[in-house]
Amino acid sequence: MNRFFTTLCIALVSIATVSCDNDSLSPRIDDYRVNNDILGTVVQAGDTVEVTFTASDNENLEKAFISLDKGNGFEDAPLTFGTGDYSFTYNIDLGGGKDSEAYQLKIPENTAPGVYNLELTVSDEASNSGVTKRRTIVVENEEVPQFNISIKSLANDANFIYGKRGSDIVIEGNVTAMSNLKSIKIDFFDDRTLWSSFTKNIDDNDGVFNWSEFVDADGNSISVIIPSQMQPQKQHMLHIQMATVDNKIGVFQRKISLSN
Repeated sequence: MNRFFTTLCIALVSIATVSCDNDSLSPRIDDYRVNNDILGTVVQAGDTVEVTFTASDNENLEKAFISLDKGNGFEDAPLTFGTGDYSFTYNIDLGGGKDSEAYQLKIPENTAPGVYNLELTVSDEASNSGVTKRRTIVVENEEVPQFNISIKSLANDANFIYGKRGSDIVIEGNVTAMSNLKSIKIDFFDDRTLWSSFTKNIDDNDGVFNWSEFVDADGNSISVIIPSQMQPQKQHMLHIQMATVDNKIGVFQRKISLSN
């Protein structure tokens, strides 16, 4: 009897192990909503949104991953440098063959205005991942500095600046804020390397910075030049960050398409 019981236990464990090892089916996501909307929502920076979904699997679910990524950021990587508010991931533990979740997600207060992707991926205990589902979030933020600028020297559109290494990026317009501006920071980077970084304090303003005032101590215009060491085959970013005296941060960024 004991021998039979032992043999039966081993057989059951073996069946369970084989079942998990042979599980090649990906979990699925149903009824993914943000603030009860199946398309997306408009929120203010600092708001909390409710993410709801139902996940199912032929075996056992393990985790859900919720990521917020800026829609005009890199397609294949989160921003490496910058404010840190553009990309973050939350992990949620799941269990069983079916699980329904409601999750409260806070949008950081310093998140720059723009269109963001709220991405959801689910994995099971066999490490299979299902198709990533996306919902669009439009973030509004009136408290951070607002950029009213344009690029004049190089061809550009809503996503890209087209130029060569060493090209001067001529900028016109202004930046406005609800409180005094204190600093400007300009970075050029790709997904691995910060190629150039420049920071300048700003004095004597009433929440308005005209780009014509971007000068050095002698009154000469400060050039924004594409670094000569950047590689044409990589994807690069111009990232301009303005901060106020009460630490509200606004961001302007464009990808850079380099020609040889």
